[in-house]
Amino acid sequence: MSESSRADPNPDGLQSVGFGEIRLQPGSRVQLVLTRQGGEQSHFTTVVGFVRDEYLILKSPVRKQAPIAIEIDEPLRVRLFSGIHLYEFRCSVLRVFEAPVDYIHVSFPDDIRVTPVRMAPRVRAELPVQLVLADGSRHEGLLADLSAQGAQLQVVAGEPLASDGGRLRIAFTVRVGVDEREHTIETDCAVHVLKPQRPAGSEEELQAYGLQFGELDAAASLALQNFILKRMIEDQDSVV
Repeated sequence: MSESSRADPNPDGLQSVGFGEIRLQPGSRVQLVLTRQGGEQSHFTTVVGFVRDEYLILKSPVRKQAPIAIEIDEPLRVRLFSGIHLYEFRCSVLRVFEAPVDYIHVSFPDDIRVTPVRMAPRVRAELPVQLVLADGSRHEGLLADLSAQGAQLQVVAGEPLASDGGRLRIAFTVRVGVDEREHTIETDCAVHVLKPQRPAGSEEELQAYGLQFGELDAAASLALQNFILKRMIEDQDSVV
């Protein structure tokens, strides 16, 4: 059996997979979990490369434009989201390279755990969104939940703004990375009309729509996946 197809059960109920399964490559975004006084700290960073069976090379995570202090032999947990799986492994810091390069070597993973999530995991978002209808009219709404492939759109209106099977264009902003940088995503969407909603205690009616995103460019797709991963890790109850 090849390494990429190996998946062995563990006492904790999760499965182990080989390194080839996670398809880690330069540029991959990962989350580092550090154990510090006061609890765990999570930071996103980027994979620079690796020497197989020896070490991984990661950019030093930053906060407020300054590298996070990391010590040699410090234990870390590394998490990687593939879109349908969440991978995690433990490692330790082997070397620390400071400015101007700012990267670290960590031990090569020997036990990678995988948690499957449903295809296109959806998380609660509540993100403001601007939309343009087929007739060119502009409106504002809310993305109540979000996945890498679509979203649920809510708009305060007395009547539906779009027809079932129609199309519209949306623009919204997500915050990604340790520095919470903003990334605006624009895409055309196919529309599925849902049942209108009326929140408890409100007289306003919400028109609801299921949106299927059109093709996203690589930067937008990465930003969206990072946003979803962060929501899943920081608040497991956000998954819907």
